[in-house]
Amino acid sequence: MPNNINDNIVLSSKVSLKRNIKSYPFEEKMSTAQKCELLTNMMQYISLRSRLLNSKLIYKDAALISENELARLIEKNILNEKNKENNEGVGVFFDKSENLSILINSDSQIEIKSNLWGDNLKDAYNKVVYYDDIICAELPLAFNDEYGYLFSDIYKCGTGFEASACLHLPCLEYTEELKSYAENMRMFGILIGNIRKSDSVYEIKNVLTAGISEEESIENLEKVIYTLVNGELSERNFLKNDEVMTNSIKEAVFLLKNAMSISYDEFLKCVSFVRIGLSIGLLSGIDKYELNKYTDSLSDAAIKESYKTEEVSERRAKLVKSIFEKVN
Repeated sequence: MPNNINDNIVLSSKVSLKRNIKSYPFEEKMSTAQKCELLTNMMQYISLRSRLLNSKLIYKDAALISENELARLIEKNILNEKNKENNEGVGVFFDKSENLSILINSDSQIEIKSNLWGDNLKDAYNKVVYYDDIICAELPLAFNDEYGYLFSDIYKCGTGFEASACLHLPCLEYTEELKSYAENMRMFGILIGNIRKSDSVYEIKNVLTAGISEEESIENLEKVIYTLVNGELSERNFLKNDEVMTNSIKEAVFLLKNAMSISYDEFLKCVSFVRIGLSIGLLSGIDKYELNKYTDSLSDAAIKESYKTEEVSERRAKLVKSIFEKVN
């Protein structure tokens, strides 16, 4: 389990490596028959190399899984948003922890992804590189000595590498300081985007991959994360005596303990205030890593998949009450 102090703000770290096979057209131009052929070949190829991997991989055909499981795997970043439809010839391998996945025929023909809790960009990077060395070492990849790994979008050519982190930044958002951070960092190829408005979670992502190494890209991203974490902590210290903020934290805890029905957005908004309360010492009784787990397991898709019920908000309220009764 991560133990970095930044993990109170840095919720997760994500790294992916994308590759294409030179004997196939780029993904957008592939026929369904070509996708199915490549998927079959990759299933066999990965199976032959499974003994070299650290863990046993689970395989799912995206065209054959249930709607709820599809939604859950997209939420977990195992599948991509575009996989909500047109999934013929799309498949994914992932480990039991669901922290490592190999996606075939989505945004690229091969995408190796690692998603880890907390401030763990380097660990996530090392994990995808390890799998890349095993899975892609002997494949005929689309690569050019001048441009690097090739993709249909010339701006994505280079390392085929993407890294991002999800940060909880409610106080920078509240004071509107986040806007100036976003404007300044855009000049350095770093984008800050709001991915969950309900709980002020932002994705910090590198979009510049050509001309710099993967290690340099991670270092640049870590510097940005460090700046944002310090800015958020500074604002939290300033706001911990703010009456509006402290009342909002207390109201959130009351709702979590007493609601008979609660939507996922309402739940996330309350958890956002709980996170602030824990970080400024106003609340205790629950671990910040537990909160990460519950934001996954209490989504609509996860509840439908786990409990086979359509009364999602009512079921969530019961679960939330038992979880947060110890918070004080």
